Amino acid sequence: MATTVKLKDVGLLLLGTGVLIVALVVAHWYFFQVLPASEESARVNTWCFVEDNRAFVHISTGNKIRDVVIEIGKARCEYNVMYPGTTNVCEANVWGTTVYRVKYEVHGKAVEESDVCRYGSFVKPIPIRG
Repeated sequence: MATTVKLKDVGLLLLGTGVLIVALVVAHWYFFQVLPASEESARVNTWCFVEDNRAFVHISTGNKIRDVVIEIGKARCEYNVMYPGTTNVCEANVWGTTVYRVKYEVHGKAVEESDVCRYGSFVKPIPIRG
């Protein structure tokens, strides 16, 4: 019995193979590029405020980070390792608005951030008497 190959069958085979290859490329890109990048960047938060000429830099992390260095004014705080869920505060005497810099290593990659530390105040409730 001789089998005949139809053009329609060959076309469907090529189309299916192409779709499979595209799906594998997209899956590889998502799992090895997108997910690791989102985990690294969004897990370390820093913020700062100045009150009564004292600057307070807060750093909190959701990842394990190493070699953390915080520089503000003439002060420098260093932490060898910060584990997920921890927060540290670095204090310094400053004279007004200043710039702070944070350096750390996450997943073997060095990261450096800087921002302006401004005056802030806490809102205190005022009792209403009637």
